[in-house]
Amino acid sequence: MSSHDEAYKDQLLIQMQSSLETLSMQIKQEIQQMNEPDNLAGGQFYLLHNLSQKGTINASEVANMIGITSGAVTGMTDKLVSMGLITRERSETDRRVVLFSITDRGNETIKRIRDRRFKRITELFRQINNSELETTINVFDKITSLLENGKNIRRD
Repeated sequence: MSSHDEAYKDQLLIQMQSSLETLSMQIKQEIQQMNEPDNLAGGQFYLLHNLSQKGTINASEVANMIGITSGAVTGMTDKLVSMGLITRERSETDRRVVLFSITDRGNETIKRIRDRRFKRITELFRQINNSELETTINVFDKITSLLENGKNIRRD
C-alpha cells in the first residue's frame, strides 16, 4: 500500500471513529427510549433477551455476560423478579447456585420491546435502498466477526 493510500485510509478511519461514536450515542438514546415504557435499563433488557434465548442462566453467567459484579447481579435481578419478569431458584444439586429463568410476562415484555425496535428500525432504514442495506448488513457482520475473533488480541 502506498503512503498516499495509507494516509487516505487513516483519514477514513478517523472519520469512521467519529461516526461510530456519534452513532453509538444515538443508538443508546434510542434503546433507552424504547425500553422506557417497560421501565427497563439496557442491561436488564440484555439479560431478559438472553434468558429468552437460553432458558435458564446461573448468577455467575449473568455477571460474566453483562460484565457486572455478583452484587450488581443481585440488584438487577431483584428488580426483574419483583416486576414478575424472571424467576429465581436455587439449584437442586448445589444450593449455592442461583438460577434465573424468564417468565411468560418477561417473554411478553421482550416481544413488545423487539416490536418497538423493529418498527423504529423499519422507519429509519426504509430510507436506504436495498443495495445499501445489504452492504450495511455485510459490513456489520464483518465487524462483529472481527470483534469476536479479536477478543484475545492485545490492545496497546
